[in-house]
Amino acid sequence: MGNSNFNHSHSDNRLGSGSVSHIIQNISINQILNSLHQVSSTELNLSNRGLTNLNPRIFQFTQLTYVDLSNNQLRSLPTEIGNLKVLESLDLSNNQLSSLPTEIGNLTLLTELNLHSNSLTSLPERIGNLTLLTQLNLDFNNLTSLPTEIGNLTSLTQLNLFDNNLTSLPETIGDLTSLTQLNLDFNNLTSLPETIGNLTLLTQLNLRSNYLTSLPTEIGNLTSLTQLNLDFNNLTSLPETIGNLTSLTELNLHSNSLTSLPETIGNLNSLVSLNLRSNNLTSLPETIGNLNSLVSLNLSYNHHLLFDNIRGILNINQNPLLNRIIILHNGQFSPADITELRTIFSRVNSDDSVFPPAA
Repeated sequence: MGNSNFNHSHSDNRLGSGSVSHIIQNISINQILNSLHQVSSTELNLSNRGLTNLNPRIFQFTQLTYVDLSNNQLRSLPTEIGNLKVLESLDLSNNQLSSLPTEIGNLTLLTELNLHSNSLTSLPERIGNLTLLTQLNLDFNNLTSLPTEIGNLTSLTQLNLFDNNLTSLPETIGDLTSLTQLNLDFNNLTSLPETIGNLTLLTQLNLRSNYLTSLPTEIGNLTSLTQLNLDFNNLTSLPETIGNLTSLTELNLHSNSLTSLPETIGNLNSLVSLNLRSNNLTSLPETIGNLNSLVSLNLSYNHHLLFDNIRGILNINQNPLLNRIIILHNGQFSPADITELRTIFSRVNSDDSVFPPAA
């Protein structure tokens, strides 16, 4: 999943930061600003100061490349923020911002923009001017939509939108072809645009706790994916193209409404963990037995999956890597069924396996 904290390689001469001497740490904001020219600093840290507004003098220092205003109580940004035209990193996380001025679009050299934990309901169209952005963090806001101009941010490698109120994604999301991590957990998405399939460099796609009922066939184009998280959605089926994701090591489908799996699931020969807990599966394709890298398989709480339905996967006992299979509460297992399962999986280091209790 995407990391909420951006990593910075900036030097330790940020004015106002804890890395400067204790004298600098404790001086007033006016003193910090008075010192900016004297020490020729291009970095300013005013985090954790309880600020409700910004001293207008800040925007006179147009040499700034790094500004940290995180963990304050800012409700708005002045339009003068657009004066900082050589700014490369701006951290506004953990404030109370409900909107951004259009002048944010003047910051065309930004590579990192952190807006984590604010109250944003929308983004200005001119966000699309920030074409050098590689990391954009919008976790924990109140966004209901994204502007189509988001697709201009073609340098983005990491986009975090965890815990917003998004109901859909613009088609232009597919233009973000440099993305490697996309976090959309805890939104209100009911579908994905077909253009999601253009994001062929994605290695991690998080879509937990949405309202997805299906996936576009183009999901199969994401052949670089190693983690796909779809827990707590309303999926009733998976497209056949899921079998194209041969780099996947982790596939999470906990708490959906799946009644079956495509035969192509057996193509996922890099898969280490497959979580199918709490679905409506009635049977499993025999091809699951081809998952030779599988270490963990969770079939718990599929109440209609009876013993006869899983005979097709028993050849998985040829896999020496498998050390955990959970099949609790999947129907009426007879004592003979349980005995047979224990015998089969005891051959493959199943000390950690979990079965229904014997009658």
